[in-house]
This record gives sequence, C-alpha cells and structure tokens, in this order.
Amino acid sequence: MMAERSRARGRDRDAHKLRSYDDWDERQYRRSSRHSRSTQLTNSSTPYWDPPRSGEPPPDYSQDLPNNVTYYEEVSCPRYYCRKLNFACTRRGILHLVQIGLSVLTLSCAVASLSASPGYRSYAELGSMLYYSLGYAYSGFKGEDAKRLNRLDQEYRALKIPAVNITLGIMLGAAALSFTFLLLGMCKIDKRAPGWLPVEAIICGILALGLVPALAFYLKYNAETVYDSNVCRERAAMLASRNYQSLCNLNATEIVAAIVAIILAIAYALGAVVAVKDFRVAMQEYQKKKQQQEEERRQMELAQNAPIERPSRNCNAAYV
Repeated sequence: MMAERSRARGRDRDAHKLRSYDDWDERQYRRSSRHSRSTQLTNSSTPYWDPPRSGEPPPDYSQDLPNNVTYYEEVSCPRYYCRKLNFACTRRGILHLVQIGLSVLTLSCAVASLSASPGYRSYAELGSMLYYSLGYAYSGFKGEDAKRLNRLDQEYRALKIPAVNITLGIMLGAAALSFTFLLLGMCKIDKRAPGWLPVEAIICGILALGLVPALAFYLKYNAETVYDSNVCRERAAMLASRNYQSLCNLNATEIVAAIVAIILAIAYALGAVVAVKDFRVAMQEYQKKKQQQEEERRQMELAQNAPIERPSRNCNAAYV
C-alpha cells in the first residue's frame, strides 16, 4: 500500500515537472524569437535548447554566433606607434624618405657653392685666422687693391644669390611636401581616403617635370650670368696676380647639386607611378569590401523577412 502511494506521488511529481518544463520552454522560445527580431541577426531565430538539468554540462553557443563578428585586441601605445611607423618600410615610404634626403642634399650643395667665395666682409667677425686656415687670405692685397677685390667679391656674391634663393624655395617646398606625404601615409590615408592617392601622384608628377626646367635655369644662369660676366673675369684676374686660383666656370658643388637634382626628379617620377598602383589596389579592396557589405545586408533582409518556425520538441523523450 505504501509502495503504491509512493509510486503515485512519483508519477504526479514527474507530470508536474513536465508541465513546468513545457511552460518554461514556451517562455524561452518567445523570448528568443523577440530577441532575434530586435537584434537583426543573420540567423532566422535563436536555436532552441532544453533547460539545464543537474549533472549536464552547459550548452555551447560558439557555433551559433554570426560570421561577421569582429574581435578587437587591446594594443599598448608603443606597439600602436610602431605599427604607424611600418609605412616607412613600404615602397611609398622609402621613396618619400629618399626624396627628403635628396632635397636636403641638393639645397646643401647649392648653398655651399654660394659660400665658396664669400667676400671679405663675411668673415669679419670670425677673425683673420679662419682666412689662413681656409687658404683664402688677402695677405697679398693692400690699400686700394684690397678694397677693389672686396667690392668685386660682393658683386660676385650678389650675382649668385638669385639662383640660390630659387633653389632654396624649390627644395624646401619639395621636402615639405614629401614629409607631408610621409605623415599622411603613417595615418593610413590610402585606406581611409583612397582619393588622396591620385592627388599625391599628380603632385609628384608636377615636381618631377618641374625640376627639369628648374635645373636648366640654375645651370644656365650660373654659366651665363655669373661666370660669363665682367665681374667674374676681373675678379679672377686680380686673384691670379697674387697666385690665387679662381675659375669662371661651374664648380664641383654646383655639378653635384645638378646630379642630385636629376636623381630627385627620377625619385618623384617613381613616387607618382607607385601612388597610382597603390590607388588601384586600394580601389579593388574598396570594391571588395563594398560587395561584402551588400551581401551581408541582403542576408539580413532575407533573415528579417523569413517566417519564424517553432522547432518541434519532445520533452517526454528525455525521461524515457
């Protein structure tokens, strides 16, 4: 009698559990359906799962996550800025560094050609020992000859200043533009705004083509206006009378400046070509990313319009 009563109570308890589990599944199903519609996931609905029972491991939902999940890694400041500096190792970064170095070298050679014959008043504050250490002292000239040579040196320097000033402006502008391109490359401008790359290519092409007439003007001006003038010939004759050497032709620093300027023009031409190639690659990546976004949007629309079907379940099968 007692055994029958205990079995009856057990059956009532099992039936009560089944009813409670069925009600809990119904609430969980409705909640998951509302959640799938509000979050607009690619899946049609949150997968159905049985309530946890004692002794069973928790369910694994790693396979039910959407495919377009992006994971972000926390990066420290030194690693972040080191990644920014990686642009200096790319083709465009190396070309920009070369352009900056060649611009500074061309400017240095042009200024050195101006200071090769500075004139008597340029070293007045430095004392006469610097004259003798450079081998360019006026020890053989006295009185009116020294004043005349001083005047010729100043006129000779004034003739060379315009070409040096033009070279100074062009080279400083070119170096500033190359440095700007380098900073923009470190900021990933090709990925954020690919339309900047054609502008960079056009500027590099203009600089490459503009350096050729600028170099021709520099050499022609020095050869005709400076070294073919009466001031240069008279100055060279006075220095030759005291065994000083002064030639009225292009010196070594001006020739080196011309050679470096030619290499700089080639570097800017290569920079324009590389910028065009990088623009093509950036546009291909942009089109691919746009297609992926359109495909994901289409899948989301299909998932929103698809009817939600209630999965079939058999709670009694778990207790058989």
